[in-house]
Amino acid sequence: MLHTGAESRVRTDTVLHWPIFEKTLSSLRRYSFLTFKKEEDYTYLPDMFQTTPQLSPVTPMSISTDPVEIERLINRFFALVHVKNPILDRQIVKQYYQEYCENGPAFNLRSCLILLVCALACASPEFHPSAPLGPNHGHSRSRPLGGENLDMAQSYFAEAEKCLGAAMTQHNSLAVQCMFLAGIYHMATVNPVAGHAMFHNAGYIMQMLASTGQNTLEESSQVGSSLYWACFKSERELFAEMPIAIPALGRPSQASSYPLPPQDRFMTWPNSPQIWAQAEEDSWYFFLSEIAMRRIVDEVAELVSNCLTNLFTNPSPTSVVTILDEYAPIAAEFERQALAWRDHLPSCLQFPDVPAPAPSEWMLVTRQPYYRTMELMHRPFTYACVHNLASSPIVLSLAEKGLLHAQQYLKACHPTHAHHGRAIQLRNELRMVAMLFAASGCGVNMPGGWYEDVKAVVRSLLYWEEAAPFVRSYLDVVVALDEYFKGAGGECTGDLRREMEMETS
Repeated sequence: MLHTGAESRVRTDTVLHWPIFEKTLSSLRRYSFLTFKKEEDYTYLPDMFQTTPQLSPVTPMSISTDPVEIERLINRFFALVHVKNPILDRQIVKQYYQEYCENGPAFNLRSCLILLVCALACASPEFHPSAPLGPNHGHSRSRPLGGENLDMAQSYFAEAEKCLGAAMTQHNSLAVQCMFLAGIYHMATVNPVAGHAMFHNAGYIMQMLASTGQNTLEESSQVGSSLYWACFKSERELFAEMPIAIPALGRPSQASSYPLPPQDRFMTWPNSPQIWAQAEEDSWYFFLSEIAMRRIVDEVAELVSNCLTNLFTNPSPTSVVTILDEYAPIAAEFERQALAWRDHLPSCLQFPDVPAPAPSEWMLVTRQPYYRTMELMHRPFTYACVHNLASSPIVLSLAEKGLLHAQQYLKACHPTHAHHGRAIQLRNELRMVAMLFAASGCGVNMPGGWYEDVKAVVRSLLYWEEAAPFVRSYLDVVVALDEYFKGAGGECTGDLRREMEMETS
């Protein structure tokens, strides 16, 4: 069962609304907004109000129609992007590619899809295992998004945008695919508001097709079911942090519960079919693992949000003991489920524990939600400790466990790799940092080296500020926390503002 809105009730904003932060963040501007329930809310993070300016090519570049170059970009797309969101049929893409190369770009969605594929191929970087950002990295950072050729990526995307309007009125699977790929492009360039708009529109069309039976790609087909889930999870990931509009897609039907395994016809293209066949199979396993974790996260978020609400509204010692005693076995069961999920991952997704870097991008993206979910299921104990509601050995122990998972999440995050989930990752990192600061002054045993990990997050935020100016508000929150909790936990120095100034001077 998937709970609409559950994860949004445990998002970064709700943590920053904890009573312990009321005075801490009082000097920062609050941005008011209405939630999808039309309830008044506020945030310290204005990214949901700001569209990141698109990067203009430093040098205007002409898009290519050369068959060799376009095939190379298509292969790069399938290697770097499709493997994480397997929503295209390689054979159909080949047909569109041939039409594009023979006739040049046309004002239709077939050309639009090829242009988006090329844009993503140019914008997506190869994965390299994490290396910490060193001191004074700011002096040398330049257009941090990485990728093969960002100027060329923007040129392809600008051409594709001319056709995207047609996707708004053409209710077919190709329109969904184009909208979804445009959303991935915006997310990869750290533009979550624009990405949300594309995912929402893709989901709306997908819902229309599923509701009316017009879809030529049935939910039960390999691509159809993958497309449904890709749209569903991408919009829900943003909705979890930006709960403004009701997600377009409802709960998946039984037919679309899990994408079907790849078929031979999706794996064939001249030259290297065996390599691609393995990649298709591995990407299917990756997709299934994401779906399985999504189900766990939704259940955890539902019960954790209810528990936190009960702690906030019933802070008396007797009530707190009762609430936490009732929740403790539930947390233990959640932990068992998460551990079972990890134990049953296929070999291509079996990630090492931190501090070892993730050897592949699949492992990187699989490891992060594991640590994030482990922290979430222990959050009620963290909340109780930081607000001095409970101090029994068992509560302290479980809170410390949650804080360790928060630190592990920070260590698991690649500081510079550009990917579909970067904008959400930055919010997640800020949330973990806030809880570590809050806990540093409440008497729990802090995980060793936590403050150094906070500094690493600051370096990462500085690195991404150029591509996403709204990150400045994240840094403002971290500095305010650092100055307020100075001297707590034995490590917090209150010097992050000065260190930031040195980094950027």
